[in-house]
Amino acid sequence: MSKRFLLLNIGLALVIVSGVWGIKTTLFLLDAERATATITAVRNTDSTCRQTRRQRRRTIETRYDCTIFTAEFEYRTDAGQLITFERGAGSVRGHGQPVSRARFTAAQSVGVLYRSDRPDKPSLDEFAELWGGSLLTAIAGFIFIPFGLIALVRRGSA
Repeated sequence: MSKRFLLLNIGLALVIVSGVWGIKTTLFLLDAERATATITAVRNTDSTCRQTRRQRRRTIETRYDCTIFTAEFEYRTDAGQLITFERGAGSVRGHGQPVSRARFTAAQSVGVLYRSDRPDKPSLDEFAELWGGSLLTAIAGFIFIPFGLIALVRRGSA
């Protein structure tokens, strides 16, 4: 495959992946049961985080001390089954940060969606969790496609 088709093909592949992801999310939502989960605990763990950025045609990776938060959720299905699961609750710079800096707090209520045949695999009832991945993948695809088309037009006229 020619290099001039690479950007276009990457863009098209990303758009297709986002479409499939969106269809899977839609099918999940059609089958999903709703429940309210309660956050039973929020934990903090000292870690080393990294940040990657591009500067003058090179990648610079910075590592720094951070605190990573994890929230434990609990909810009951319509059948009465008690389900617990964990989700990331953010991170902040510096070790030993208090759990009050986490995205969630203990005893907070949050909506969840689950399939009755897979209650152990719930999703938070939030736009970012349901649609964020699909949306970002589509945006990336739609960024690649014009650059691929421009590369094709420029090479075709050269």
